[in-house]
Amino acid sequence: MKDQFYDCVQDLAGMLKKSEEYTQYVAARNRMLQDEGSSRVLRDLRQRQMRLQFMDMMGEETEEDTRELEDIYMALSLNPVVGDYLTAEYRLGKMIRRIYKIFGDALGEESDLLFVQRSNEFLN
Repeated sequence: MKDQFYDCVQDLAGMLKKSEEYTQYVAARNRMLQDEGSSRVLRDLRQRQMRLQFMDMMGEETEEDTRELEDIYMALSLNPVVGDYLTAEYRLGKMIRRIYKIFGDALGEESDLLFVQRSNEFLN
């Protein structure tokens, strides 16, 4: 039974890798990595996001910080290389979160697995 389970998961991983969402993500990521300016700006955005999340956890987040991050995100979205990457990243992430939710729903509410809790947080 355990071998069948792992075989199914391997099949799922193979299907995911062949999906339109994954292939678009890989292509967009490769374009991003070839554009040093866009890569640098995206790294800066990610660092600001992490700083803002940390500030939020510490209770120090301000509306000004959040607005600044949203403005940067909107400006980056206008860059076709970054916009395509962010869109592809979102679509792939959405697909993976739906898979997690299916696993979580199948395991039931008594399950306290971290990925189940995380997937439900993102989907609600």
